[in-house]
Amino acid sequence: AVARDPTVLQQEGWHYEIAGDGDKLEYSGVVYNEMKGVYSSPDALMARSAQQELFPDNAYSVDSGGDPGAIPDLDFEQFAAFHGEFYHPANARIFFYGDDDPSARLDLLEEYLADFTARDVDTAVKAQPLSIATPKKVTLPFPASASDDDEGGQHMVSVNWLLDAEAPEPVDELGLAVLDHLLLGTSTSVLRKALTDSGLGESVIGGGLQDELRQPTFAVGLKGVAKDDVEKVEALVEATIANLARDGFEADDVEASLNTVEFQLREFNTGSFPKGLSFMLGMMRNWIYERDPVDALRFEAPLAALKDALDNDANAYFRSLLELRFVKNTHRVTVEMKPDATLEASEKADEEARLAAARDEMTPAQLDAVAATAAALKEKQTTPDTAEDLATIPSLGLDDLEKKVKSIPKDVGTVPGAPGATLLSRELPTAGIVYADVALDLRGALDAEDLPLVSLFGRMLQ
Repeated sequence: AVARDPTVLQQEGWHYEIAGDGDKLEYSGVVYNEMKGVYSSPDALMARSAQQELFPDNAYSVDSGGDPGAIPDLDFEQFAAFHGEFYHPANARIFFYGDDDPSARLDLLEEYLADFTARDVDTAVKAQPLSIATPKKVTLPFPASASDDDEGGQHMVSVNWLLDAEAPEPVDELGLAVLDHLLLGTSTSVLRKALTDSGLGESVIGGGLQDELRQPTFAVGLKGVAKDDVEKVEALVEATIANLARDGFEADDVEASLNTVEFQLREFNTGSFPKGLSFMLGMMRNWIYERDPVDALRFEAPLAALKDALDNDANAYFRSLLELRFVKNTHRVTVEMKPDATLEASEKADEEARLAAARDEMTPAQLDAVAATAAALKEKQTTPDTAEDLATIPSLGLDDLEKKVKSIPKDVGTVPGAPGATLLSRELPTAGIVYADVALDLRGALDAEDLPLVSLFGRMLQ
């Protein structure tokens, strides 16, 4: 349908609309408007620049969302050709979760895949070599108000590393997660505290360890930095990491960070987000890179190996990580974002000039066609779907819901050393975590007028 319907590109990509009194053109489109917003965000511009500089030789060097300045160069033939080549089941990963009948799954897949032919595709993202011999510095403008562009300004700076030439071994993946928590995980973590206490900026940025790509990266810095302090931020990050590589961490800090990471792995708390989707997303960081997807969810063996290494000599382990992946790693990029009060107006003027040139080249008939195309798209967007079309959307009905209330067996026992206390326990798959609630019977222990103060007392204990 996409290959035959130009309105898909018009809606999702871009199209012209007649603006004002009919004497101007403007661009519109879902992705175009989204990416205009992204390109106005200094945080997004900084992350984009850092990724492109760290990965100059593979797919991460291009903008997956699209540069709004280049999106209007895309015509429908290019759009349809790209969709036809890449939006194909051969370039897909299909995931099921639950206890439904596997044969029913195959029947469902048959409905979707029967009309496609098999293809051999190469979806591999090649590894980025650690090829930067001397750390780089990149300075970019970002749209800002006139007050932000005063002398000194409110700059942003981040220091970014590509940590490995390949994906790390599972034990080092966990080790990097623990190291990330030691560096940035809490307000008292060494690197976060050093940056916060320095007074060089308003808040810590960067996000630390990122492990969703083929190779892990690490980014940290400050926003709200004076122009003359930009180099001081970079120097502070380097010095703090070098000192840690030399001196190590406190044993209590290592234990706390390890416990935090282990608890997160075991609890796998997805909140209101469906756990099956969380499993799928967790597997993706292996699956799309041709690695065993289930290995991304298995943590017991690498966790045990990491604990052994930390029990043997925690600081030797973390010194090795810091020395190899940070201190001696020259594949590093520092990105400085500089406020520019004229950038937004300049970009707007460039767009208006481009649109004016396009309009001047159009005949009255072509302008009428632009107006008619935009009107037809608007009508299509606002026309309600038919009942027949709505009926094709999969939905849950009452018959799909479990009618029997689930009952979890419980054991009733006593608490050793606490006469009269009752212990209620239930066996559940909690990955080795014990969840305990202690309930105290306050009947007769407090006067009625004191009962309203119990909740306040409880909050004070927290």
